[in-house]
Amino acid sequence: MTESSSQNYGFLGKKAEARYPRLAAEASTWILGPMPPYDFLQKFLGYDTDKVPSTGQLPSKDAFESVPSHAKRESDIYEKLAVALNGRCPGFSFHITANHADATGPGEKLGSTKPDICCYAQQHIDASNVPLSKDGKGRVSHMGCVAFYFEIKASPSQDFFEDPKPGTTVQQRDSHKFIRDGDKRAEDFGQAVNYAVETCKRQHRHCCYSISMSGSSTRFIRWDRAGAVVTEAFDIRTQPTHLCAFLWCFAHASDAERGYDLTVEPASPAEEILFRNAIAKHIITQLPPWSTAGDHQTELNKHYEPNAVTAIFLPLDPGFDINLRRVLVSRPLATPLSVVGRCTRTYWAYDTFLKRVVLLKDTWRSEPNDPVVDGTAVSSDERLVREGDILLYLRKKNVRNIPTVEYQEDVPSTTIVETVTFEADDEQNVQDDDGVLSDDEDLGDQDLPTIEYGDTQTTQTQRFLSAWWVCNRSSREPYVNERKHYRMLSNIVGASLVELRSTAELLYAAYDVFQALRDAYDLANYLHRDLTPGNIVLFNDPRVGELADAHMVRKGYLIDWDLAAEVKPKHPHRDVPVSATWQFLSAALCINLRLAHGGTLPLRYKFSLEHTIRDDMESMIYVVLYCALLWTPHKLSPEELANTMMFFDAYDTLENVPTGGDPKSMNLRTRRHTDRLTDKWAVPQTGIWVNIMLDYVHPAAKITPPRRFNKSQPKYVEPWLSKFLKKHGAALPRNDRFDHVAHHPEKFSDKAPLASRGRPNQATHASPPMGDVRKGKSPIKRQVDSDVEGQTDSDVEGDAEREGKSPIKRRADTYVEGDAKRARGHDSDSTLRPHTGGRTVMDSDEEWDEERSYSPQLYDYDTASAASGPSTSTLTTSRYSAQGTGRW
Repeated sequence: MTESSSQNYGFLGKKAEARYPRLAAEASTWILGPMPPYDFLQKFLGYDTDKVPSTGQLPSKDAFESVPSHAKRESDIYEKLAVALNGRCPGFSFHITANHADATGPGEKLGSTKPDICCYAQQHIDASNVPLSKDGKGRVSHMGCVAFYFEIKASPSQDFFEDPKPGTTVQQRDSHKFIRDGDKRAEDFGQAVNYAVETCKRQHRHCCYSISMSGSSTRFIRWDRAGAVVTEAFDIRTQPTHLCAFLWCFAHASDAERGYDLTVEPASPAEEILFRNAIAKHIITQLPPWSTAGDHQTELNKHYEPNAVTAIFLPLDPGFDINLRRVLVSRPLATPLSVVGRCTRTYWAYDTFLKRVVLLKDTWRSEPNDPVVDGTAVSSDERLVREGDILLYLRKKNVRNIPTVEYQEDVPSTTIVETVTFEADDEQNVQDDDGVLSDDEDLGDQDLPTIEYGDTQTTQTQRFLSAWWVCNRSSREPYVNERKHYRMLSNIVGASLVELRSTAELLYAAYDVFQALRDAYDLANYLHRDLTPGNIVLFNDPRVGELADAHMVRKGYLIDWDLAAEVKPKHPHRDVPVSATWQFLSAALCINLRLAHGGTLPLRYKFSLEHTIRDDMESMIYVVLYCALLWTPHKLSPEELANTMMFFDAYDTLENVPTGGDPKSMNLRTRRHTDRLTDKWAVPQTGIWVNIMLDYVHPAAKITPPRRFNKSQPKYVEPWLSKFLKKHGAALPRNDRFDHVAHHPEKFSDKAPLASRGRPNQATHASPPMGDVRKGKSPIKRQVDSDVEGQTDSDVEGDAEREGKSPIKRRADTYVEGDAKRARGHDSDSTLRPHTGGRTVMDSDEEWDEERSYSPQLYDYDTASAASGPSTSTLTTSRYSAQGTGRW
C-alpha cells in the first residue's frame, strides 16, 4: 500500500513523525542496491564517454578534505560541503536550505520540505526568483526548481543502508537486508523519500537524483516511478573522484538526462493570458447562482498560479510537428503522495487546438504481464491496456455518465542530439509544406537544440532487477514494475465529489455513477475497481441549457478507468499489484489485497480474490458515507467523527503487506457502525440511503429482523435508486454543505487529508522555469506565440475568428476537417438521453459552440496586467443571473 493509495483520503497522522515511517515502509519494497558508483555514473550520466568533456574539470584530489568524516551536528558537514561543491558543477550553484523550508503546499508547514543542500541551475535562480533565506546565508527550499539535493546525517552510523561484505555471492545477496531496521532510521529514510516525492510532484520529470550522506560516507540515488537505484557507499574524503564526476557529468548532461520531461516547457506570456481567461470563463459555467466575485477568484486560484503556466506538446499524429498542439496547465487538482506508482496528476487545461478547456490526466500506467495460454503468449496488443482505449470501448457500448476521450498518447521520450545556431539571415528559409512559417518576426541569432522524439517515456529501475548487485531480489520482483508515461484529454471538466454543495448533489451524483457502473457491467462486461470521491466529477455541461433546472445539482460522471478490467476475460493477465484507494475498498478486497501482493492469509480468511460488481457497489456506498460524514450536516461531535473516520482507515501489515477491513466486515454482518449513525444525520434520507444500499449489496446476517434482500446485482438496485430520488429528491437540501474539517481544526489539523483542506496545490514547474528567456525555441513555436500575441481580447475569448492564420494553423484546420475522427480519437453520434429526475444529458461528441458555451462579457480582464497577478475585477450578481449558462 502506498502513501497515495492510503492517505489521499486517510486520517492517519500527517506530521513528519507519522508520515516518514510510512514512506520508508513503502520504499523498502522497491529500493534496488547497492550499485557500484562507477556503473551508476556510466549508465545514467554518460561518464567516461564522448558526451562528457574531459578538459576543464577541477582536480578531484583533496576536493572534500575539509568535510569531516563525522560530526556532532549536520551543519558541521553541510556548511563545509557547500563551499567545496560550488564551482565543480558549471551552471549550477549549491545553497544551504536546511533551515528554510518550502511550505507553499496545501498543508503549509505540515508537510514542508527542506533538504540540507539544494542544487539550482543558475538560470532558475535568476528567472524564478528563488528567495534568499531570512538570514541571507542561503536560499529557501524550492522543490519546483531544485535540480538535485543532498540529505545529510552527522554520522556514518546513521546510514539508511548496509552494503554486503566484499566477496558476498549473488545467492547470499538475495538474503542480505540492504535497508537497515530501526525507528529512527525509518524516520530519516522516510524524510529522504519525501524529498523525492516533492521533487517529482512539483516538476515535470521522468526521474530525479539525490545524494545521501552519513558523515562523509556518500551514496547516489536515482528515483523514478518504478523505484529507486542506490549506489554502494563511498567516502568523499578518500574517494572524491566519484562525487566530482557526478557533478561534472550532471553539469554537461542534457536536460533529458537530468530527468526533465522535454515535452513540456514554460508557456509564453501571451499563452498565460490565454490560459487564465479560458479557465476564468469555464469557472463561470460551473458556479452556482449564489456565487460572488470572491468565489470566482477562489476557484481561479485552484487552477492558476501567476507566472507558473506550462505548455505541454501533444503531437496530432506522426505526420505533424510536435510543436503544433499545445495544452496549457498550471496548478494540478490531484497530486501523488508517493514516488512510485501511477502518480497521477490531473489539471484543468486549455487545449490550443480544440480552443477550449479540457481535463488533462498525466499518469504512469502499468503494463500487465502477458499470459501464456496453451503454451502461447497472448500479446497485450489483443486487449485494452490504456485508459483512453477502455473509455472508447465503453462509449461504443453506450455506457452512460463517463467522459469522452479527446486525445491520448504514450508520452514520447526525448533526446537532444545536437545544438545548431539559427541565424537571423536564414529566417526566410524556415518553411513547412505550406510555405514560410515565420516571416514577420526578427528572431535574432539563437542556439536551437535539435530534439529527437523516440519511443515512450519508460521507467528504468525495473531493468536492474536481474543485476548481480541487487539485494533481496525475490522480495522486490512483485513491486518493481515497468511504467509508461501516459496523457489523456477528456471533456468533463468539473469539480471532484469532495467539493459537493449539498446532500442532494451527493445522492444524485451517486445515482449517476451507479448508472455508469451498471452499464459498464451489463453492456461492456467491465468493472471500474477504483471508486473514490476524486474519481467522481460534478459537472455542469454548458452545452445543455436545461440541465437540472428543477434540481439545482451538477451531474456526476465516473472517471479514472485506468484500473478497470473485464469481468471474466478470455485470457486473464496478471495485474501488477493494484494500488486502489484503501478507504473505499470492499471488506473482502481489504482482506485479500495481501494475496495480490503474493502474501498468504490466516486460515480463517477464505474469500475469493476475484473483484466483482458487488465490490464496486460496496465501494460506492463507502464513498457516499465518507463524503456525507465530512461535508454534510450531522450531530456527531468532533471526537465521534474522528473515531468514525477510522472505519475507513483501519488496517494492519503482515510481511509489509496491508490487510484489514475488519470494521467493514463487522458492519456488513451486523450494521454495528452505520446503524448507530441513523439518528445522527441532519438529513434522515442519508441514513436511509446508506442502510438500504448495504442491504442490497450485502444482506446483514446477525440482526433482527433479518435484512436479506439477496438482490446484489445492479439490475435490482437501480430501480430502487430511481424510486428513492423520485420520492425524496424534492426534499433534499440544495445548499447544505458543512465542512467539519474546517470547523474543527483543533481536531483534524494534523490528520485531515490535504484534499479536504480547501487550499490549492502548487503549480507544476517545467525546466527552464517561468520567466526564462527560452533559448532553443523552435521557429514553429515562435509562430504559435505570434498567433496568440496577435489576438485581440475578443479573439482570446472566442468571440471571433482571427483573420490571417499562419500556414501552420491552416494545416491544422485542414487536418481536423478532413479527418475529425482521427483527431478526436473516437467515433460517436450525438444523442439526447433522458435522465431520472428531469435531467437531460447529452452523450455527444459534437464540437462545443464557444459562443453559446461562454459569456465573456461577465468577467472583464486587463490583458496587460493579467500575467502579473490576479485581476481585481468584480463579478456583478445581476449580470451573472441574467447572462449565465441558462442552467440556473
